[in-house]
Amino acid sequence: MLRESSFKKAQSGIIVTILIVLLVLGSFVVLWNIVYMVVRDSSDEIGIEGFVTRFEIEGVRLDSGNVYVNVHRVSGDEVVKELKFVFYLDGDVVGEGSKSADIPSEMESEEYEFLGMVVDMVGVIPVFEDGSFGLEVEGVVG
Repeated sequence: MLRESSFKKAQSGIIVTILIVLLVLGSFVVLWNIVYMVVRDSSDEIGIEGFVTRFEIEGVRLDSGNVYVNVHRVSGDEVVKELKFVFYLDGDVVGEGSKSADIPSEMESEEYEFLGMVVDMVGVIPVFEDGSFGLEVEGVVG
């Protein structure tokens, strides 16, 4: 009798272990399907052009109360419909502007003039044809 009850206890331990392993595997499969669907659906909204098309600010200078920003397009041939400029003074945004003419092509530079501003830093954000934004680059007055 003693052997039969200990044999049944050993079997129930094995069965419980197998059921727990199957439950964990089933949970993993369900969770993976949910995460996969969310990532697949949201990946259509992510554009790579913001990482491929890069600009940098070669220089920012002040002259008679005007700001001159020299922007260089480092890489990318994505169509940029405008450049948004954000002007900072002591870390605070003091103005914004945009230019849609004379956007530099790859490996070209363009200087933009903004009238009547006092700033210590300028940020430039490319806006692509589809309305998405690229990465902001910043340059300090100097």
